[in-house]
Amino acid sequence: MKAREKMKVPKFIYREEDEKIGVYSDIARIGFSAMTFSFEFAQLLPPESGTKGIPRVLVRVVMNPAHAKALLDHLADRIKAYESIYGEIKLPKEKKVKTGE
Repeated sequence: MKAREKMKVPKFIYREEDEKIGVYSDIARIGFSAMTFSFEFAQLLPPESGTKGIPRVLVRVVMNPAHAKALLDHLADRIKAYESIYGEIKLPKEKKVKTGE
């Protein structure tokens, strides 16, 4: 049994204005330093939107390495559960995305 399975999962408290807001991201960038991992979630907008095809960062999440590894484990568990219900997630063949950089 994993350590987090023994822990009681806390109830989350949301700020009232954020309670029902979801943000869609179709591109992410992950970086790290000795002390932190940073996750940037962005939307890739079409060039005609005035962004020149450059992804617009919506949110940046920064966490320590231990929390990043716990996130990795939890995400792997959730994907496994999803696939047991809906079938394997098939990734498209990698396609180079032109971002205007």
